[in-house]
Amino acid sequence: MSHLSTCTLPDGRTVAWAEFGALDGLPVIQLHGTPGGRLVGATEEERLVRQGLRLITPERPGYGASDPRPGRTVVDDADDVVAVMDACQVDRAVVIGGSGGGPHALAMGAAAPDRVLAVGVLVGATPSLLPDEVELLVGVNRQVHEHRTDPAALRQLLGPVREAILRDGLASVVPDAAEADREKIIARAAESERAVRSALDRGVEGMVDDYVALWGKPWGFELSSVAAPVVWAHGLQDHFVPHAAAARTAAHLPDCRFVTWSDAGHIPSPELVGEFRVAVLGAALAGAGLPPR
Repeated sequence: MSHLSTCTLPDGRTVAWAEFGALDGLPVIQLHGTPGGRLVGATEEERLVRQGLRLITPERPGYGASDPRPGRTVVDDADDVVAVMDACQVDRAVVIGGSGGGPHALAMGAAAPDRVLAVGVLVGATPSLLPDEVELLVGVNRQVHEHRTDPAALRQLLGPVREAILRDGLASVVPDAAEADREKIIARAAESERAVRSALDRGVEGMVDDYVALWGKPWGFELSSVAAPVVWAHGLQDHFVPHAAAARTAAHLPDCRFVTWSDAGHIPSPELVGEFRVAVLGAALAGAGLPPR
């Protein structure tokens, strides 16, 4: 499958994506976290083929090969995802978002419900945090939240963070993450290095615009307007996105199954991710009136 495809949007921007798995498989749109990019599915090729899934991974503006879109909101990204689906000749798909990609997956369920079979939110970001929840955040996210409405301040903060990630890996910027999460980040460093470098190579604008869109202003749609079944899974020990904030957000969705992993943080095990994906696919097939795969 292709690891880089692009198309030109009506406003002249380029949007990029990759594809992994079975070309004739069930389409799954995977929306990456913050930071992240199109290579989010690069290590899953064999498993996706075995499961009969076609994974399509768009890059949000400012990441990898996708042009920036200054001032974007969360819901704005739905237009880009639909354009990628059209370019891939995909009518309807399961849409899954991890961490910062979670709200963007929900936006698809609100803005383009006719294109979405089901939405999966994996340790998804939330629109607002209470003061005690902010105190739970890892240090870098706490600083980001403090400057969430100021792109210039975020640019100054995140520039060195980007450089540290590219030089020393993700673990270097989250020394206060839960031990289980740090262990997973370190264990997966080699496989994630290529993906992270690809996503952040062009600069810091993707991260800056992501954080402003996620935490600094309204998402651009109401949670009550998400017209697709949602499965949201979240770790109780998450210090990147507090569990309580995630549960509070999920409660506003019309059709949401919220799953709590009591022993997990922000980076669940492959086994838990597999269970989550099965649950999302089950919701999609049930909604379409099809038998389980």
